[in-house]
Amino acid sequence: MRDTSIVASLDELKTIHLQRLADERAGIERERQARISEDRAREQARRDAEAAELRAAHDAELRVHAAREAAEREARLRVAASEASERARLDAELAAEREAGERALRREAIARQRPRWMVAVTIVASIAAVALAITAVGHQREAELAERREAAAQLARDQAIADAHRSEDELAQLDSRLDGIHETIKLATDRLAGAKQAADREAAQNAIAEARRKLAEAEAARVEAKRRHDEAIRKGGIHGSERCASTVLGCMDH
Repeated sequence: MRDTSIVASLDELKTIHLQRLADERAGIERERQARISEDRAREQARRDAEAAELRAAHDAELRVHAAREAAEREARLRVAASEASERARLDAELAAEREAGERALRREAIARQRPRWMVAVTIVASIAAVALAITAVGHQREAELAERREAAAQLARDQAIADAHRSEDELAQLDSRLDGIHETIKLATDRLAGAKQAADREAAQNAIAEARRKLAEAEAARVEAKRRHDEAIRKGGIHGSERCASTVLGCMDH
């Protein structure tokens, strides 16, 4: 009877031990599944963030494209207006030359009937009129040339301003991307500190290395974007001052 009780106790202890082992294995499996779920959630969040960055970049590109098209359309309108003005000026000059020729013919016919002193006065007056006309035409052409130069300069400023807006959006996106990469490095570092398995440590180290590689690329891209932004600011004649501090791109020199 005593032997039977000892056997029963041993069986009970064995059952308790097996149950404890099963509980430990289940706990380890739950922790592993929790880590896998956490990694999947983090990976999905990273993919969602990258997709959001791509959408934001695409939207910014569309806005810049629309602004460029608007600037080009306005430039074409200015050029068309300038060409129309030039045609009107040429037509007016032709009409003026034709009228001047007709007047000269009439003056010649009248001169044949005038005394010599009157003919001399008429010639002097004609020469003075021609000199004034040449001077006026020269001033008109200089004014038109200055207007064309101003139109070209304004087009360049408009393009530079559009480039500045685009580079500003790009800088904002890169700053957001850098923040996301820093957060990824922080999470991976926390995982590495709490990792107990060699596989988990290796995965965390690989994640940190990949994040640091992306961080270096993003920082280099931001440096280049900042250079383009500063160049666009300079070309657009945009400057900063206390009076212009509340505007998006500062003030523009015109």
